[in-house]
Amino acid sequence: MSPSQPSDALAEALLDLSRKCQELRQQKGHQQEGKATDLKIRQDSLSQIQTTLLPAARNSVVELYKALGLSPKNSASPQPQYNDALAIVPSLSKALVNLSLSANTLDPKDEKFGLNDQNSGTLKKFRCETLQQEISEVISIFLPDVFDEISELISSGDLTHSGHDGEPAQPHASIDMVEDSFNHIIHLVDLSDFGLLQSIWEEGEEEVGHLVVKINREISIAQHPDLLDDQGFSHKVTPRLVKLLEQCNPIVKSCRGLYQKIASTNLFTISEKLPTVELESIVHHSAGIKQALQHIVHCLSSAAVLQRVEQVRGTQSHLHQLKKSVDDTMESIASHMTPSAPTAKVDEVMDKLFGHFKSTFYPAISEFTSDFSQFEASF
Repeated sequence: MSPSQPSDALAEALLDLSRKCQELRQQKGHQQEGKATDLKIRQDSLSQIQTTLLPAARNSVVELYKALGLSPKNSASPQPQYNDALAIVPSLSKALVNLSLSANTLDPKDEKFGLNDQNSGTLKKFRCETLQQEISEVISIFLPDVFDEISELISSGDLTHSGHDGEPAQPHASIDMVEDSFNHIIHLVDLSDFGLLQSIWEEGEEEVGHLVVKINREISIAQHPDLLDDQGFSHKVTPRLVKLLEQCNPIVKSCRGLYQKIASTNLFTISEKLPTVELESIVHHSAGIKQALQHIVHCLSSAAVLQRVEQVRGTQSHLHQLKKSVDDTMESIASHMTPSAPTAKVDEVMDKLFGHFKSTFYPAISEFTSDFSQFEASF
């Protein structure tokens, strides 16, 4: 049965568009026939993505928001034009499909291209894969959530009717957030290799920052007596786990500071003549820091909140991996950096950047590892 109202038709069309966007992510591995065979084709695709396809997709989503009265000036009393919005969906769908397909053509034909692409500039495998990942996440993760939520707001009538606070409901992703997500990707193309690394480290800083919030929240939950289930579990476990979580805070904050420093520093740069394999190694080492922290915080918070000591299994190996990732990151940066000041020495730059970090991180991780070992041995 076809929808009888424009609003119903739009809600259904947005759900269909959401599904199509998610399918585009799955099609990534089936684009072998479309792979580019030479640098010129890939360069043309990259230029088209930056100057035409990304702006077209961004503008179509923005126009959809405006047609639905979801721009800031209409937020207090949106007056959605459902027919206008419905007319935008086909062009929006086409723009997103074209963007996704063009991003896939950035793949080099030679699978070993990344071993010696130091002279390939913006077509380095590292750069193209980073761009592809960002495009894929926007199309296949971010936008489906947006379309699903708007569809639900339309179907429920919350888009035009006041909620509990007297204001019409709005999607979590504002029109500014949508524009920023596309503009961020457009900007990535113009960054240097080092600028792209710093963009990745900036995201790492943000993710580690979320762990600080998570730790504080989980401590509060674990300490709330109404949320505890003591069956078969020692009353002494939760306070000890909470203490370990509290000890995590300075470690996590130190690592957030590490990301912040390397993401914003102008004390050094990294050569534009590094091949993908070396750039990926730098990223791999630094990503290991946040990944280890995420595992550690998850294990401890799950054990504290669920009161299941078995949740901490594996934490010791993650602590080892955290320290190793920090060591490898600093070693990798030191071996690849070019100090910005002509007279500066690598050791001087490293001390200026990481001296305070090392004086706080290593004692904290050593004490935490010792305390955790004692905790683990007691159960």
